[in-house]
Amino acid sequence: MARLPARRDDRGVSLAELLVSMTLLLIVSAIAASTFALATRTSTTVTGRLEAVAVQRVAMDQLTRKLRLAVRVSNVAGSTAVTVADPATVTFFANDGGSGPPNRLTYRYDAPLQALVEERTATAWDATANAYLPTGPTMSRQLARGLPAGPELAYWPGRATCTAPGGAAAATWMASVPVAAVPAEDLRPCISQVRVTLAVPVAGARNGETTTLQSELWLPNQDAVVL
Repeated sequence: MARLPARRDDRGVSLAELLVSMTLLLIVSAIAASTFALATRTSTTVTGRLEAVAVQRVAMDQLTRKLRLAVRVSNVAGSTAVTVADPATVTFFANDGGSGPPNRLTYRYDAPLQALVEERTATAWDATANAYLPTGPTMSRQLARGLPAGPELAYWPGRATCTAPGGAAAATWMASVPVAAVPAEDLRPCISQVRVTLAVPVAGARNGETTTLQSELWLPNQDAVVL
């Protein structure tokens, strides 16, 4: 008598097996989604940092390049290349117009616009004052926007003969120079080095994260007189 073939098990997948499979699939999907989100966020932050630094680097380069061109515009005793030296504002004369008269430049922070602003005023020779004096309107332009704070400026003297108020040695002096009428102890003629710091917001970063740009430079022409 011939044997009957064994019957196949047509029961399929049990409910328990289906639930276990779905659970494992959900876990794997969650891990993959979390990893992808983290990678995307990291990429966005890095890209935002690079873009922010690239844009603000242009502003930093323009400011420092002009500072290197700072010159005195009078041979009168006490005249200086840097006329305002605040922690957030600097004003100086720069021979940046080729063979023409120097310009008076101011770099300051505009809080409402969150912008680093350059103000330029042309000068003309004044025989009475024996100096180039500002004349005409002041032209203003924004070098960078979206800055949470203005530039931080620090100044150093470069000659041992300069002394700080109170007789402190020049080598230990690192502070802002008063902007008021030139006092006897004023150190603006001694300024020969400037440090510029910019806080740059990072696009896509959490908690208002910023990155910092900093540049230190010498003023090679601060004693040169343009006449």
